[in-house]
Amino acid sequence: MTTSESIFQWLEKEGYNPHFDEDKNICFKVDRIPYIFFHDDKDERFLRFCIPGVFDVTDDNQENMLRYINEINMMFKSVKAILTPTNNVWIISESWSNAIPEYGDILPQIFDMMKDAVIILYDLINGRTEPFQSSSTPL
Repeated sequence: MTTSESIFQWLEKEGYNPHFDEDKNICFKVDRIPYIFFHDDKDERFLRFCIPGVFDVTDDNQENMLRYINEINMMFKSVKAILTPTNNVWIISESWSNAIPEYGDILPQIFDMMKDAVIILYDLINGRTEPFQSSSTPL
């Protein structure tokens, strides 16, 4: 069984209603947030999840957004914010697996960290400065 097949099976078992897109990536939602697992034929051990299209970057907000992206990237260990070539902010998490892991042990924490990054990004955009209480630990 490939990594994509085993992740799809786990997501299906957990009730996330996954489906494959035209590129064989797995699309699903957690708490109404869209996620994508990117399939990599060349490296079955590589795990890449993303939350696409978190925020649009324009000429007016680019300077602040780059600062916020940097803050997110310094704050989290395994979750990063990126600016795509289409001027969208995406949240990604990448890792490798030496064996088929127990996805129930790692994926919920990855999803929580990615959701936390989205929340913190919007807090930064909206000027909120109060401390954020993470649903995942550690950041």
